[in-house]
Amino acid sequence: MSSYSFFGATVDDVLRRLPGDLAKAGPSLVEAAMDDAEARIEAALPERYRRMLRRVEGEALVEAATDGQLSAPVGLPAASGLALYADYRGPYADRSPADALDPSAYELDEDGEIVTFSPALSKGTQVLADYDTSLAGGIRVLADLLAALAAAALARTAAYGRPDWVEGLAREATERLAALADARLGVPELDALRLVEDWERTVRGTRVGYLERS
Repeated sequence: MSSYSFFGATVDDVLRRLPGDLAKAGPSLVEAAMDDAEARIEAALPERYRRMLRRVEGEALVEAATDGQLSAPVGLPAASGLALYADYRGPYADRSPADALDPSAYELDEDGEIVTFSPALSKGTQVLADYDTSLAGGIRVLADLLAALAAAALARTAAYGRPDWVEGLAREATERLAALADARLGVPELDALRLVEDWERTVRGTRVGYLERS
C-alpha cells in the first residue's frame, strides 16, 4: 500500500505510457507496480529529500515579517502537526517544546496551507515551522518518474515481441532514477523550501532555492 499517495501519480498516468493492449491492465496489477516504483524512488532519494517525504523541519515560514503580518503559506500543502518557533536562537536541533510558539497564537487552515497569526506579527519577526506532510497534493518530478518506472515494469512482464521498445522504456526510467539518486535530477517543490539547516550549514550563499545568510 502506498505510503506517499504515489506522489500524486494515478493509474491512468501509468496506462497512458503503454500501448493499447497493455493499457487494459487491471487497476490492481497497475497499483502493485506503482507500489514497487514508489519504494524504489524512496530508496534512491538523497537523505535530504527522504526526510521531507513525511516531515518538514525548520522551514522559514516567515523570514522577516512585515509590521502587522497576519498570515503566511506553508511550503508544502496538506500540512498537519504544525509547530512554530518565533525568533528562535541557537542550534535548531536543540529546540524543545518550551521554545515553541503557543498554539493559541496561530491557526492552520483546514487545507493545511495557510497559517494565520493572532496577534499579528511584529516587524522583523522570524517564524520557523515544523510540520507533517502527506504529499497528497503531488510532487511532479516524483509522480512522473513513478509512472515511468511502473509502466516499464508492466511492459517487461507483458510486452512480448517488442523487446527493443520494452528495453528503451526501462532504460529511460532507470536512468532518471539514477539521476535522482545522485542529485542530477532535482525535486523543485522540495528544493524551494527554505530550511534553517541550510543557514547553519553555510556561512554565505547556497544553491538556488535556498536562503542566503551573511
